Amino acid sequence: MAAINMAIELTLLGKKVLLVDANIGQPGLAINLGERNINQDLPRNINSNLDLYEITRANAETIDQLISDYIITTDYIIFDLGRLEESQQEISEKRWEGIFTNWLLENMDELWIVASPTKVSCASLMRISQNLAAQSRNSRTVFILKHRQKGRRGDSDEERFLSIVTPSKPRAVRVLSSDVRAAELAQSDRSILMEKNPRSSLRREIMAIAKEISETR
Repeated sequence: MAAINMAIELTLLGKKVLLVDANIGQPGLAINLGERNINQDLPRNINSNLDLYEITRANAETIDQLISDYIITTDYIIFDLGRLEESQQEISEKRWEGIFTNWLLENMDELWIVASPTKVSCASLMRISQNLAAQSRNSRTVFILKHRQKGRRGDSDEERFLSIVTPSKPRAVRVLSSDVRAAELAQSDRSILMEKNPRSSLRREIMAIAKEISETR
């Protein structure tokens, strides 16, 4: 949801975006955009500012050439990796998927990691953050806390989140408030926030982030 809605908000700001579904185990961006059979040799044009591509075993070897071609004409290339493995060993054990993930981590400008304040998510985030802190990477990291509750509980969750991610020296830390209704409605209808609930707080916050990064480029 973060990747697809960020891509949409950037296109509404007049930016050209290539959205790549790199969640090899469970691709789902095409479904949410109402598209079928997109895992071809070339990206599918969704509208004047958005192209969609899906990584498969067959086309993964040519992704570097595709990206080289799109860098010239595209403002942003967004990869949705799905679940990020907690350790380098987990990545390497998946062979070709691991090779692709390592290539992506080495070549991307920024790595955005989205996590919730649950105990399970925080434990996973701790291991990922420690692994990132120990690596020498070219990419900058941005951590995003989602489902941030209001009041003292939210304050406590955010404080714990900051204590986990700060040691890895991220470029930025962002917070998305809890808006379960808007998120569930969009997911259940396989749609986007702009269509299902354009005035929701979650959509406004994603829109604000998109505006901020578009103005700093």
